[in-house]
Formats: sequence, structure tokens, C-alpha cells
Amino acid sequence: MLVAIDLNLALFVLSNHSIVMKYILIFFIAAAPLRVCSQTFSKSDIRPQAGESYLRHKADHPDSMNVENPGTGQTWDMSHVTHMAQNDRVFRVMNPSSTPNHLAGASFALMSYPQNDTLNKSFTYYRDTTNGYYELGDFQDLAQTEFTDHQFVYRFPLAFGGSAADDYCFDLTIFSTTYTYCGKAKLTFDGTGTLILKGLAPFQNVYRVKLETAMLKENANDSVYETIYEWYKPGIHHPLAQYTIYREPSGYSSRHGYIYSTSNTLSVTPPENIHVSVFPNPCRDELNVISDGEIQNLVITGITGNRVKETEDLNVKEYTVNTRDMAPGVYFLTIRGTAGTSVKKVLVGK
Repeated sequence: MLVAIDLNLALFVLSNHSIVMKYILIFFIAAAPLRVCSQTFSKSDIRPQAGESYLRHKADHPDSMNVENPGTGQTWDMSHVTHMAQNDRVFRVMNPSSTPNHLAGASFALMSYPQNDTLNKSFTYYRDTTNGYYELGDFQDLAQTEFTDHQFVYRFPLAFGGSAADDYCFDLTIFSTTYTYCGKAKLTFDGTGTLILKGLAPFQNVYRVKLETAMLKENANDSVYETIYEWYKPGIHHPLAQYTIYREPSGYSSRHGYIYSTSNTLSVTPPENIHVSVFPNPCRDELNVISDGEIQNLVITGITGNRVKETEDLNVKEYTVNTRDMAPGVYFLTIRGTAGTSVKKVLVGK
């Protein structure tokens, strides 16, 4: 089964430096049940089936995930990794004809949405070819991504130790304004071994792939880089785990971890509850935040994890965020207060 992500699993988003970064290119690869005997990815191993679905759980402490070991016979111990139920996201493989958007040549689509917000759906479209899968585009709310040079998300076959490289370009349209970007990607099949997840029996004969992407700009300081690790088990049609490292030339970096399952049965940290309203959304110059409890701090991040704004020691129930200096795009607003934590998706336009 495939995985893509909301603009959240395949959307590219503008950060505060007017940079677009792909949120998840490798999700399709992640769906693969791999052939252990030959240690080679083949097309029959990862073919998506309409109707399949699974959950993505965001790790509470991604820095504690064991990801550094490539090679054969490895043990990746993630038995201590927990997640919060409120951060779960649902993915479902669909026939393109049953989705609200239609891209010429699409063979299948991946729908995703937050588990607690079924109306906030994104759709990523793919083309099935003889030797791989192309990503054609992604639609979510007011943002739309379409590839002008289609992205090869997987090439067949790929033997252990082998790699495949690709160049691509895409158009991102937000509020009727279109931005064009190009990048490079390299996929490497770099590890085999055992994956240990909390509360589950160890997964033997697991394969790991490493995806390195570079979104290159004329000004080198505006370029962004991402490394994504994903783990798969033959016969399981969704990824088992994912770890992402995001980097900018300025030295800023962020890390994110995810565990996947077919149900919400993994070790869950009890969710915190706080009722928050944000408006207008989409916004242009200002975003109002109102909470039923005292707000202690606010953090705004881009979809790839880059921190855009942060305000601490507020101790108020109402606050107005100045968004005039933020580039158009999709962001996440995290509100922490005395009653708990809430995360809201925010669209900024100009």
C-alpha cells in the first residue's frame, strides 16, 4: 500500500524563506512488502490496492529513534517510542474516479486526513508505469501541486545497495498564485534486519530505504535538504516506521518520527485537551487565537517542520498573530496552555 502525505503527505509548502519542500516523496515506497530471498524491490511487491487503509502515529520523541545503522543484519530498536492519539493521520488508497479531483493519466490516488478531522482531506495522484510509479500532483484545501516534470517515486527493480536518482519540477498554486520549483532526489536501499516496536513482536527480515532530497534555489542560502528513512516488512502493505531530518544552510534543522499501523493499537500517550478557535483561516495579515483556557505559548511551523514563529510566556486567553511577513503556504499552529495542547492547520495567502 502507498503512503503519501497531506500537503501533509506529499504537498510542498512555502516556508518563511519562500522555500518549498516536499513533505513526503517516499510514502509510496513505504508501502512495499519486499522480497527477502532476493533482497530486491520489484513492482509486484508494492502494488497498491484500492480500499486499503492505515494510520500514521507521530512519535513523541523522534530524537530517541534508532536510525543510524545501515547494512545487513541490523537491529533497529524503537521499543521505547510512543505517540499521542491526537497526532494520528489516516491514509486510504482510492480509485481516482472516486475522488473530487481528476488528473489525466492517474492510476490511483492516496487520500489522507487527521483522525479527528475527516473533512480536512488531501489527495495525491500517481501514475503506474512499466518500471515505476510517477507522482502527478497533490490537492488540499486552497493549495494545489502539479508536476511539470513528473516525479519518479519508485523505480523497479532496486537491489540491496543500489540507488536511483531523479530530477523533477512542480508548480505550487496557492490563492490563484503559482510558484515553480525544481529539485533532485536519490533513493538508496541501504539496510536489512530486525525492527522492534513497542508492544509488538519483533519484525524480522525488514528492509530500509533512504531518500535524500534537495530543493535547490539560485540563492544557495534558500536551498533546503531532507533525508528520509523508511522501514518495510514483506507482506505488510504499509510502512512500519519513518524518520525525517530537515536541514537549511543557515544551520537550522528539525527531526520527525512516525510509526505506522493498521489500527490505533500502538503505545499511546494520553491526549491533552484544549478547545481553541483560530480565525480567519485562510488568513492574510492576522490570525486570531481564542482558547477556553490560558495560552502559555504559540509555535508556528512549516509542513516540513521548519519553525517560523514562536511566542512564549503569554498567559492570555486571546492572542493575535501577525502573519504579514509569512510567505503564502500551509502551516501548523501549536497552542500550549494550562488545559493542554492543540494543533491547528493554517493557510496563509497574500
